[in-house]
Amino acid sequence: MGPKGCRSGSECNLTIAFVPKASDNPVFRVAFRGAVEAAEKLSVNGFKVKMECWSPEHLNPAEQAAAVDLAIASRPSGLIVSCLDASAQSLKNAVKDGLPVMTFDSDCLDSNRMAFCGVNNKRTGEDAADHLVEAMSPKGDNRRKSVAILSGNASADNLTMREGGFNGRINSNYNERVTVVATQRCNEVGEDCGSVLENMLRPELDGLFITGLWGLQAACTCTGFSCTCDDRNRMPKWKAAANDKLKTVSYDTVPFELELMKGGYLSGLISQSYYSWGYESVSHVFKHITQGPQATTFIDSGGAYVDPINMDAWLRDWREKDFDEGVLSDCVRP
Repeated sequence: MGPKGCRSGSECNLTIAFVPKASDNPVFRVAFRGAVEAAEKLSVNGFKVKMECWSPEHLNPAEQAAAVDLAIASRPSGLIVSCLDASAQSLKNAVKDGLPVMTFDSDCLDSNRMAFCGVNNKRTGEDAADHLVEAMSPKGDNRRKSVAILSGNASADNLTMREGGFNGRINSNYNERVTVVATQRCNEVGEDCGSVLENMLRPELDGLFITGLWGLQAACTCTGFSCTCDDRNRMPKWKAAANDKLKTVSYDTVPFELELMKGGYLSGLISQSYYSWGYESVSHVFKHITQGPQATTFIDSGGAYVDPINMDAWLRDWREKDFDEGVLSDCVRP
């Protein structure tokens, strides 16, 4: 079985469109690398699979919606999207018109997409609560703790699931000794999120849960994936609080976060497999096109908890991989 117009033994050209939330977020660079390498591996036996990227440069729901519309208008063989807006009417229309659509990282469940590839956001949000409570409450310390949450776009499915998992676990397991005192949002850009976080800090705060890497990006100076994080003038209030009693658990394990952990500022990180987002999504779309609808609707890209004990292995892994800074530079902008 193959896509319309392809016969067994004949050449079949497929184009899969890739739409991340924003091209300035480094995790999508890794995801697109996975997508491109999957396309290369699948380009055998008469199939030629090409990836095309359509993306706003910065996080902007309207611009991403425009990028999705442009990608659909290009008439690709399949489409994979990390959703900023969980409703995504354009995707729903595209699915209705027969376009194979898959989501990754952040879902658009109402779009009727065929599958989602990403971490289990609710479960890892619960895990983050467990780890943060453990970090805040060493043996023998029974004082009530105050916790704040820093998150991003309220319409992003992955972030709301993480918040829900975290809050649910606190309410069910730790309600008598932990209080979530505030939830703040930022626009998922380093400097803005750093400013919001700095303004959140209060002397009585014991813990901080951050739902994405951008929450701490302003604490370091980075060129690509090479970062320096020892400047005390970058997010000084958070660094001072972290050197005192504040415990922070965040999502993501990009190099600057691992460097912050190495500097003693972070208690834990929730990892995600960015490469798998792209690789597994393209593989699944290809199977759908060439073999027919697949039964799987959720592909768990995997995740792990990283702490100061195992962080060195994660840093080594990043240093051994040469993720090209320019792989998203050719994305079509809306």
